[in-house]
Amino acid sequence: MNAIDETKKRLEIVKIIVEEIKSSVKAISLGGSMGYGQNFSVSKDSDIDMLVVCDIQKIDELLSKEYFKNQNLSEPLLLYKLKKINVFWVTQIINEIEVNMFIYEPKAYIDFCTFKNDIISYKKGNPSITGRGYSFNGTLLEFNQEVKKTINGYIYKKPSLIKGKFWDAVPRFDFIFSQRILYDPEKLIEDAGSKFWRETVKLLIKEYGQNPDLNIVGPLHAHWIYKNTPNRLPAGFKEKVIEKTKREIEAYLETQI
Repeated sequence: MNAIDETKKRLEIVKIIVEEIKSSVKAISLGGSMGYGQNFSVSKDSDIDMLVVCDIQKIDELLSKEYFKNQNLSEPLLLYKLKKINVFWVTQIINEIEVNMFIYEPKAYIDFCTFKNDIISYKKGNPSITGRGYSFNGTLLEFNQEVKKTINGYIYKKPSLIKGKFWDAVPRFDFIFSQRILYDPEKLIEDAGSKFWRETVKLLIKEYGQNPDLNIVGPLHAHWIYKNTPNRLPAGFKEKVIEKTKREIEAYLETQI
């Protein structure tokens, strides 16, 4: 199959899942290759990464859906309800395709995307002690994820900022033209994206002034895929990000006059 056929195959799976769970959640989007590479770089090996924002009060209802059958989620469910974690994910294999559903608590999702707070994740497998991400100038930054063992898995932390400076991380990464919003009736994801860009350019101006050279610094150069496998991004991606960053800088500076 080519990228168009592989994309179509995955969208058929996504459509069924969205219809099943949307009544229990606040928002749903696609990230990963299905966020930035539909009909272009999606291959037979591509998985499906779904971001789901769900209130604590609705989490039991969500986990009762067919997608979650035969999953032992008692520990992450309890930790989520107790606000010990802000996100956990559940993997299923559907029609031989890996589907990863990342479930975020709404306030924690918004706060992390707008650089207000760290985010705490749960994972059954042992995560790396060291986390990594790129800064505005493309420097690879490292940080301690503060991994802690639980009974059946691990808790670990991603910082909002690294030593007070921007770094790109999922789910913020998605706002750099790397997501497809599937369900957002309250515009939660859309609004978080607007706030992400405003806060990003504020940090960029703080580090590099009001007229940074966007061919050298900026959110483009922090984008994980752009830094590592840019051939997976569609034509015009670089130009779109630079133009978006310019517009956001101009809009922010106008508010400071």
